Amino acid sequence: MTDLSKLRVLVVDDNPVDRLMIKTLLETIGVVNIQEAENGNIALFKYKNAETMKKQFHMIISDWRMPSQDGLSILKNIRTESKNTKIGIIIATSLNDHNHIQKAVIEGVDDFIIKPVDPAIFAEKVKNLAKKVNPL
Repeated sequence: MTDLSKLRVLVVDDNPVDRLMIKTLLETIGVVNIQEAENGNIALFKYKNAETMKKQFHMIISDWRMPSQDGLSILKNIRTESKNTKIGIIIATSLNDHNHIQKAVIEGVDDFIIKPVDPAIFAEKVKNLAKKVNPL
């Protein structure tokens, strides 16, 4: 079993209530190293800074729709420009549109969380992805 206390997660959402909810759900399952970003630009800055400092994130949980850069832009940047396929990326969305989901799958998303977030499903998805990114 993966030790979730070793997992480094970046939570990206323009809504502070949603960020707090995701952070609280992560803490409930044992994740303690959590950073937040209120938009895609800040998320990419924190992502690149963590890479430079050799303290890479293991997982990013990002809202889909945000001003400046949305979750898909973050995903594209990390997968294509940074060529990072090791970091786990989950997109949280209320969009249940096949075209949107297909675009994210093509860009390399690992999973989706549909809003409103179900805590049990959220925990299962994070734990499953944590096994793949294996921070130990």
